[in-house]
Amino acid sequence: MRHHLLRFSTMICMLFLAACGGGGGGGGGHDGSATNGSASTGSGDGSWLTFSPLPLRVTTYVNERIGFSVQAKATKAFQDNARVLILDTTGVITPVARYSSLDPYTYEVALTTMPMQPGTHNTTLEVRVCQDDPRVCAQPFPGSPWHLPLTVEVKDAVAAAARISTTTDFRASLTEDETAATSGRFFKVALRTSADVPLLLYTRVTDSNRVFLYGAITGQISPNETNTIALNPRTPLNPGTYETTIQVDLCLNEQNPCTDPFPGSPLRFPVKFDVTSSGNSAARLLVSPSNANVEAFTDELTPLRISVWGRPGLTGRLYASVTDPAGYFTDEFVDGIEENGVRSMTTKTSLNLQALGPGSYDTVLRVDVCRYTISIGEPCTAPQPGSPWMIPVHVTVKARPPG
Repeated sequence: MRHHLLRFSTMICMLFLAACGGGGGGGGGHDGSATNGSASTGSGDGSWLTFSPLPLRVTTYVNERIGFSVQAKATKAFQDNARVLILDTTGVITPVARYSSLDPYTYEVALTTMPMQPGTHNTTLEVRVCQDDPRVCAQPFPGSPWHLPLTVEVKDAVAAAARISTTTDFRASLTEDETAATSGRFFKVALRTSADVPLLLYTRVTDSNRVFLYGAITGQISPNETNTIALNPRTPLNPGTYETTIQVDLCLNEQNPCTDPFPGSPLRFPVKFDVTSSGNSAARLLVSPSNANVEAFTDELTPLRISVWGRPGLTGRLYASVTDPAGYFTDEFVDGIEENGVRSMTTKTSLNLQALGPGSYDTVLRVDVCRYTISIGEPCTAPQPGSPWMIPVHVTVKARPPG
């Protein structure tokens, strides 16, 4: 049993209370024909107090709440000791209500339905106006109580999900250069919401194979608007075929993972596209030297300079690392390799080589050039065509002469 106990002389009073000042705003959401009526079943003439709309009809969706409002108009003012109780014996409305004063004789109360399963739910709201405690109401005002029939039509999950429509605009093919572009968006998902979706939906967008997104992007969407999710590959891509699934989670709260999903969530959009060659990409980089001879003394670290040159036609920003599987040289990293630019990495003979003592040693340095930032020891999963470059190195270690 839901009831709302209201006292004229307090700030929680809601209906037609001339003794109280104005209050908070009311809610909407009712439909059907609006007619005024006294709806009184009590003793005495209750025509001095009318309610609208009557009957009350509200449409909502499965497991969602919706607000609606009722106006009460009186033909006379009240005494300070008048008290009001709104009683719902079936649990169709929540115990929370807000009121507003429209004029000295007209008040509006905003009520909210409980989350319910699909179907038609009928109840009768009993409005008591009393001089004493309305839970007893031994001294009712003339015409009290009034009974307001309420019908709540709850639509199913299919109808609820249909309030969001989607369209996609996916490119079937891109060139290497387009995957490196920072302008334009080649993969778009548009979400169109109807006017009766909840006031705020939380979105979380993920990408199953991380072609577009490394993690997740979050946001919010509102009723009666179009939101577009626009994506590009997160890193430049080599020629080939790529597949992933864009997933959009719609949630009625901000929890992650979502504990209160919107009907039909998550939305999934499979994506498959080809990347074609923009030309001889491997020729757009020059790595030098192609081989090296290094002489080192046992008591010093000797540097070896590795240069990577971005030739004309190179697109995007590349990253490079040099590693030595034999451990004779230190691992190094450089970023920002661009068109018509040279970046250098200076590796050095390592203490490991010094510990071996005088002699001749051979190794092959590996130079990885990657389309997104990498760290030392991290494999490059998006290599630039031609990568890795292998540089044979012969090292002669000598003892420093005395004196």
